[in-house]
Formats: sequence, structure tokens, C-alpha cells
Amino acid sequence: KTGGKTKEFASTLKTYEEISDWVNQHYPPLSNHAANNQKFHGLNAKEFFRVFFDDDAPYTYEEFQRRRQDKDICYENWSPITVSQPSMHASGKSVVPDISMKQRTLRFQAKTKSFFGPPYAKTTKQQRAYSPSKRLLIIESNTTVKEIPFCDKFCVMERWIVTAFRDPKTKIYESTLSVYSQAIFFTTSCPFESKIKSTSNGTISDIASSWCAMAHEALKLTEAKRHQRIQHEGLDDDDDDDDDTMRSIDDDEVIIPQQNEQQTVDDIEIQYDGGTIILNDDTPIVMEIPIIENDIPNIPKKRLLFKKSFSKMIPKMRRRSTPTMQQ
Repeated sequence: KTGGKTKEFASTLKTYEEISDWVNQHYPPLSNHAANNQKFHGLNAKEFFRVFFDDDAPYTYEEFQRRRQDKDICYENWSPITVSQPSMHASGKSVVPDISMKQRTLRFQAKTKSFFGPPYAKTTKQQRAYSPSKRLLIIESNTTVKEIPFCDKFCVMERWIVTAFRDPKTKIYESTLSVYSQAIFFTTSCPFESKIKSTSNGTISDIASSWCAMAHEALKLTEAKRHQRIQHEGLDDDDDDDDDTMRSIDDDEVIIPQQNEQQTVDDIEIQYDGGTIILNDDTPIVMEIPIIENDIPNIPKKRLLFKKSFSKMIPKMRRRSTPTMQQ
């Protein structure tokens, strides 16, 4: 017992095999593997939840949804619950001694890519989070959608599983994320079941991939800013070597990666046969200009990401330009 309460069995699991066996026993399998073994260095499972999913997380999932152009986003705070069946999956029959979890409800208008349906679909997502130790976090979601065809016939189950282990030499944790999903149908038959399954699987896979990319970039930028601050202040970054948790992320260290956008700036001119491009030496920028490749004629446009080394790019652009370019 700990603190007067019986210690939950899942918190005693030490190895990956033990954790995997427990998860497979209590959580029914989902057919779509949306993300596989994404690594997050320096975070254990509880810190992963705190950094990305807690109510006051510095990198909230809500920010990710805004970048995907969802709207009217409303998150309830997490609230504690006690359950005897860990999974929300209808076929989850496994019963365990009461375990403590968190749950919340998310409501938003999800941007759709359908040519025939509405541009946004009213969406409700029920979430449960279970993290019995620093080595395991499971976030399970049940999503229902309205105002799209056959929306009353299915829901989408989604499961994010984080396992974390500490390097015995460095004493630093590394988390591994895998994401699974499956469309669950309420009736025995649906005219477009195959299409619904493939669409939902593709959507969850795209979301998982995009989220992982944003999360990795956010942590990378934050760590770079932290090292810069430490060097500036002349602090020793090894003070916490004996601490097995990641140091807290300060508010002024949080950096949300921004998407590349077209911008108008006025510091540097690059002249070529088709016209003039004006760039700023300090700002990466995406612009579309007409370019003809050496061996591929009549390519109307090519996207270029201009960074800071313009002195190297200008001669290259002039060499690739031709008098036949059309604006």
C-alpha cells in the first residue's frame, strides 16, 4: 500500500514486455497503426502528459488543432474518475480492481476535405488518460461526428500509448509513442463501411504524423532556447544530473513552431530575368517564382524556401534563370 491506498498493479510493471502484456490484456486491439515508435528524448510518460496534454500544457493539443484550421474549439478540464474497465472500446471486457484515470470532453468544428459534404463537421471527442507510472501513459479517445453522411452509424476509436524507460548510464528517460485507431460501427451493415474505414484511418494517420512533427520541432526549439539562455547566464547545465525528471519548461522558453507563410518584406532585392524578388535577410520566407529546370521544360512554378545565405543563392538563381521566363 502507498498513502493508505492499494498500489495499482500497472504501476509495478518494469519492463516493456510486462507493460505490453498488460495493455494487450486490458485494451482491445485497434486495426490501424497510425504512428509507430516515435521517440521523445528527455521525457518520461508523466512528463509527456504534462507537456502535451495537461490542462496547462505548454504545447497544448488545442494549438495543434488551430493550425489544422479547426474552429470553435472547446476543451473541458480533466476530471478524475474511477473505473474497473480501462478501455472505452465496447468490446473491452477486461475487469480490473478500480483504477484512477482522468477524463475530459472536447468539442470543436473539424475542418473536412470533402468536396460534397460541409466544410466543417461538428465533432465531440471523449478522452480518458491513464498514467500509473513514469513508464506508461495511455490516452484513449472516442470521437463522434455530426452533419456528415452516415455519421449516426459509426464512431472512431483512437489510442495513444506512451512507454518510457530510463537509460541506466545517463539516467535520462526516453518516451516512445505509438498511435492506433479504428472506425467502430454501431450496426451490422453500412453501405459505405469500407470507404468510412479508409477515410478515418487516413485522417488519424495524417493527424498523428503532423502532431509528432510539430511536437518534435517544439521540443527542439525550446531546448535550443534553453541552452542559449544557460550560456548567456553562465549557468551549469549539469546541476540536475541526479534528477530523473525533465526540468520544467519556463513560459518564456515555450516556442510554438509556425507554418511558413507568404510575407512582404523590403530589405534585399534579387533580380532575375523574369522580374525582381524582394526578401528580408532575417526572415525565412516561402515564395512562388517561375523557374525552368535544366532538363525539364515549361515548369510553371516551383516553391523555394529562402533562408539567410542569400549571397550563395543569388548566383545560383541567375544561372538557372533564362530570358524566356514568363511572369
